[in-house]
Amino acid sequence: MKKIITAILLAMSLSVFAGSSKIDQYIQNKNLVLQVLGAGAYYEDHCQGFTAVGDFYRNSAMTIHNFKETDLITYNLFRAGYDIAAYYGDCKRISDEFKQLGLKNILEES
Repeated sequence: MKKIITAILLAMSLSVFAGSSKIDQYIQNKNLVLQVLGAGAYYEDHCQGFTAVGDFYRNSAMTIHNFKETDLITYNLFRAGYDIAAYYGDCKRISDEFKQLGLKNILEES
């Protein structure tokens, strides 16, 4: 019960902080979270990093779904998100794809 209450409070905090209902939709879906985190990891490795909103999203999603940073690479969907971002290869295009998904203000841009 405590985990459910924590998840609800984190999701509500995220929607207030991020101001995006799309983020609320994504954070509840474990499969989408893994793919977004994978693509975000590629962006961090090869472009820039997450914004404060993106960091909050990542930390909240990892708490809600009980992910550990060191275990993310073991998830196929995380690796798929990373590989898809690698396929795009262009930092601007990756950022644009996040925006098209409704995940605005997640990635830093130059």
